[in-house]
Parts: sequence; structure tokens; C-alpha cells
Amino acid sequence: SLTQLFDDPSGIVFVENREMFETAIARGSYADYFADNFAGDFGHLTAKGHQLIAENLARAVLSHLKLLEISRSDEKR
Repeated sequence: SLTQLFDDPSGIVFVENREMFETAIARGSYADYFADNFAGDFGHLTAKGHQLIAENLARAVLSHLKLLEISRSDEKR
């Protein structure tokens, strides 16, 4: 896992994309999201693939920021 590359991953937000792509491909097609399959089961993204990652990343960042905000407000109490 990617977390094993870091001595202390506690301050890092990891975003999982595999399940999201599997769901999207099941609803559409592999070619909608990937231009090739250079890595075997995934490849370079199409514009639609980039959009999918950007939306997923935005959700993760916003969720993390909300958690930080809640944590900070709890600390003030």
C-alpha cells in the first residue's frame, strides 16, 4: 500500500480512485475514461477520466477540511 512509503503517513490524505473508476466503467466503457492501458488494468486518462479524479479529489479534500474545522472547534470548547 502507498502508506508504507512514508515513515509517518498520519498527516497525509490518501484518496482511493479504483472503486470509483470500476463503477464508472461499468456504467460506460473503459475508453470513456482511459486512452490506453499501458499499466495493464489502467492507463492514461481521457478528459472524462481527469474530470472523475478531480471530482473525487475535491470531495476528499473538502471532507478532510470539514473534519479539521470540526476538530478545531471541538478543541476550543
